[in-house]
Amino acid sequence: MKTIYLNSNFIFEDVESFRAAISNEEEIAVYSRGANPTIEEFNSALAQLEGKESAISFASGMAAISAVLFTFLRANDHIIVHNHIYSWARKLITTRLPLLGIEVTILDEKDLDQIEKYIKPNTRMIYLEHPSFFFFEELPLRNILNIAKAKNILTAVDNTYLGPNNLRYEISSQIDFIIHSTTKIISGHSDVMGGAVCTSQKYRSLIFEHGLMTLGGVMTPMNAMLSLRGLKTYPARTAWIKKEVMELVQYCKNHPEIKKVNFPWEGDTHPDYHFPVGLFSIVLKTDDESRIMEFCKRLNVFKLAVSYGGVDAYLIPNIIFKRPSMDIVYEPGLMRISVGLQTARTLIDDLNQAFKSY
Repeated sequence: MKTIYLNSNFIFEDVESFRAAISNEEEIAVYSRGANPTIEEFNSALAQLEGKESAISFASGMAAISAVLFTFLRANDHIIVHNHIYSWARKLITTRLPLLGIEVTILDEKDLDQIEKYIKPNTRMIYLEHPSFFFFEELPLRNILNIAKAKNILTAVDNTYLGPNNLRYEISSQIDFIIHSTTKIISGHSDVMGGAVCTSQKYRSLIFEHGLMTLGGVMTPMNAMLSLRGLKTYPARTAWIKKEVMELVQYCKNHPEIKKVNFPWEGDTHPDYHFPVGLFSIVLKTDDESRIMEFCKRLNVFKLAVSYGGVDAYLIPNIIFKRPSMDIVYEPGLMRISVGLQTARTLIDDLNQAFKSY
């Protein structure tokens, strides 16, 4: 690992070099809200892995999403999103963008095949999360991207679920903004908060000025260093997860108390992705909250937590969202499972013992 530049400030020897740096803060370290050598090392490594010209990182995934939206959308623009995206992204888009005079259309996932009929003359952006949040529905990405390119509409895809270097190049190369919550599979240890946007150099420069320097949601140098550490182990971790998740999914599909498994692969290959990752959801056959709560209480290996992509296995039951402030209500038996670095056998044993009292 190279030097971690924890500086908030960088020193200059003379006025000329100071003036030159101030006029090019995207490339020269002046103040760590802008270019910082450690953060830029992470940006470069992530962009290379994702196959994009450049990347720019932030304090969280939501900071990255906000930077894209507020950089490229203006009053009287129109954005199309689908229903099952990350809840806070959905809240930002549906409650804040209209206040700025931006028109929002929310489509059911089943309507995305007919997205062209929802496009208007002022449609500026299509925002997607693929596969869809919590339900892992597959979206017709290729068709949407082809339509967007033909009509000069920007496309933003939250690719946190799949992780970098997972979408096949013929798809990823057509996406204008590939967004990641680096908190998840990229960092891989549940000890980092961060977000990133992988894009062209042209768009990165605009985001740097209007979405990073102006909004200020910057990644810290320490989190950049920890994220670089995560990228080094990323291939090994995802190779392990690929093997273990398939066994766990098969167990869930055959379990008599599970009525549905939401997982977008039938086997271990897919025409749009290079490998499956350790995240899927199941629906229990019961809607009885007391039974669901008892099942969750008895879990030992699985941890009840909202995030994913770390070394531990996590489970988030949908019933935790049952409160007035949530604008989406899913069925009670729905729960999301994230595979960590445990064996599938260990996780299956944990589910088995929890089901015994269930």
